Amino acid sequence: MNNMTKKKPKKKDGRLQKGEKKGRQKLRNKKYKKEQQDKKKRKPKKY
Repeated sequence: MNNMTKKKPKKKDGRLQKGEKKGRQKLRNKKYKKEQQDKKKRKPKKY
């Protein structure tokens, strides 16, 4: 197949799927989640 007949890959839609984040945001989110979990582990609530 030469250049002219090759199928071009379809561009992904610019919109993100639900719950999907862009690169750096994704990382920050992960870190934040982990921090939250750590906080929960550290001190259980006493009623």
